[in-house]
Amino acid sequence: MNEQELTQNYMKAFEHLLRLMSDVDNAIDRSRQSNDSLGVRQYEHLKKDYVQQLADLISKAPKSVTVQAVIH
Repeated sequence: MNEQELTQNYMKAFEHLLRLMSDVDNAIDRSRQSNDSLGVRQYEHLKKDYVQQLADLISKAPKSVTVQAVIH
């Protein structure tokens, strides 16, 4: 696999994981609104897993990719 393909695959994986995290954030909000404490705990656990996967993915970034984070 050449560098360009590696970068494209990396970006696809990164974007997919960010979409999953956004979906989980929305699910957490919905669970909170409906007072579903079990749902909140389950989704928060899933989010922690996604954050770990994101950290792993960032640590394996190809040399052609620069990852920057903005914390709100």
